[in-house]
Amino acid sequence: GNPPQSEDCLYLNITTPAAAPEEKLPVYVWFHGGGSDHGYSYEVEFDPLELASRGIVVVSVAQRLSMFGYLALPQLDAEQEGHSGNYILMDNHKALEWIIANIDAFGGDSHMITLGGQSAGTTKSTLLAYGPIAPGHVRRIINESALKWNVEYMEREEAEKVCADFLELLGIDPTLSPEELRRIDSRRLIPASSKKTITPGPLIYDGYWIPNRHLADTVRQQGYPYDYLAGSNLGESHLNSMELGGVYGIRKASEFYAFAKEMLGDLFENLVQVTDENVDRATRHLASLGLNMTQRMGGVAINLRFGRVRREKAPERKTYTYLFTRVPPHRPEDLGTMRDPDLQMSWHSSELWYAFASLRQGIPPVRPWEKLDFDLAGTMCDYWANFIKTGDPNGPGLPQWPASDEAGGYIELGDEIEAFHDTGKLHELIREHLQYAGYVCEEAGDGSAALSLLSGGGYDLVILDVMMPFMDGMTCLREMRTRHINTPVIILTARGEEYDKLAGLESGADDYVVKPFSPRELVARVRAVLNRTMPRTPETANTMTFGELTIDTASHTVRVSGEEVALTPKEFDLLVFLASNKGIALSREKILQKVWNYDYFGEDRTVDTHVKMLRGHLGKCRSYIATVWGIGYKFDPDAAR
Repeated sequence: GNPPQSEDCLYLNITTPAAAPEEKLPVYVWFHGGGSDHGYSYEVEFDPLELASRGIVVVSVAQRLSMFGYLALPQLDAEQEGHSGNYILMDNHKALEWIIANIDAFGGDSHMITLGGQSAGTTKSTLLAYGPIAPGHVRRIINESALKWNVEYMEREEAEKVCADFLELLGIDPTLSPEELRRIDSRRLIPASSKKTITPGPLIYDGYWIPNRHLADTVRQQGYPYDYLAGSNLGESHLNSMELGGVYGIRKASEFYAFAKEMLGDLFENLVQVTDENVDRATRHLASLGLNMTQRMGGVAINLRFGRVRREKAPERKTYTYLFTRVPPHRPEDLGTMRDPDLQMSWHSSELWYAFASLRQGIPPVRPWEKLDFDLAGTMCDYWANFIKTGDPNGPGLPQWPASDEAGGYIELGDEIEAFHDTGKLHELIREHLQYAGYVCEEAGDGSAALSLLSGGGYDLVILDVMMPFMDGMTCLREMRTRHINTPVIILTARGEEYDKLAGLESGADDYVVKPFSPRELVARVRAVLNRTMPRTPETANTMTFGELTIDTASHTVRVSGEEVALTPKEFDLLVFLASNKGIALSREKILQKVWNYDYFGEDRTVDTHVKMLRGHLGKCRSYIATVWGIGYKFDPDAAR
């Protein structure tokens, strides 16, 4: 159960992996959620041990909540120079002040602090970051459910009315003097505060702790000084409701279309098909993507807009957006109850078990965790740790997480990890850079359209984006090779694992570029591929014959026993280079330099893949290419015979 509640709550919990103060490790200051009226700083789902094991000093902050953190009344204003309420911000300010002064003694770096929080904790951490003592110490912000940017705070008069109404619900005269209010037993207030329909909790625009009524104005005035990692969970919000989770919001397809028409006119009605059966899941998915009127839980689109604004104003600062889509495992008896996964989906705060990698078998007892959960938790904890250290979640062995910049990148963290871009903007950037480099470009909207263009010939190179509608890039590539369209191909994809690269190369790609990438790098790769594959001039024509193998460099043809063999341009160049160095053992690095040129950015495993494919094409002459163990390959047709 929950620990005892008490007004004695101003504590910090510090977990450090440092053995000495001189280690200067990055610091993560964590603020829990709970709607500003409940929760505590050492809940099991944000167990700090895994983050600490990755070289992070983790500090979780406890502070006053509900009545004790927010109560604003005119009589309190009179004794506090007009600044009653916002006590929670005062607590957090003192906490950060102490951390800056003392965290070095725990092996932390007081000038490398990330402020993070979930739900109500995002408000606390964000306001503190834009407060008076953060500059020079805070570097980054993590907002989990959700990004706090376009937030408006209450005027004092309105907030004081909410607090007076709350006291009246408790049977307390709101006009009592401060001394009389303080004599009330706190136990009378604590259990009641979380059970009432009205609770104190509005932060107040006071011109000091909150300098502007709109947070966006404060962020803008300070020049977007921090890196951001922010996101939300699939299903935790609705299109038209402030409530979290299931059983609220739009319940019928007709209600959805009425809402969509009010928001977007006729634009949306024909783009998304919603029925009474799928209306809850469909609309909550749309809300997670950013189509919601409250913006309480943000959404992908809001984060992407924030990232683009920051990219324009502060290009050195990065923004990373996630959508958490993993539905945590459930027990059979949960079906049909409030714990039903169809109702809860990726419920509010469920990502905490994964970001902190705090899940354990039997903890909590109601979650029968699976291997996928542990794997996802390890990956997410690595992302969070990398971001806290460097401002970039990416690292060795992790799927690439694109920045939310002009290309509109974000990542889905769920049963699969998948990166997304605004492909229209990305393609526009690619086209502009290629045209600037002197290339003539044509575009196709999907794989089918690309095949139609290619069937007419006349193209020197194809850049295929894997994420295309109707027919994806890999399917298009395989279909090209099936139709003997041997135009060189560069694959663009967000999947950077080795087996993904090998799958692309084995399907006939000449190069493989992982998003995000520099457009200048792509132009260099285009130039390198074209240098290797453009037809040779007649002056360099030559025919090489080795037994039943004939290579004609003038016509770019290869024959085995008189039958022409279809090779890709890359495979042809590889065969010519090997044959031109008959009997010489060539290292993979040497082959990369000569066949792929110095501009090639790949790995030597690429050579192995292409040799394997080339041998397959050569049939009875496959043994002409011999493996030299520990070195590379040798073209030795005499030994083969």
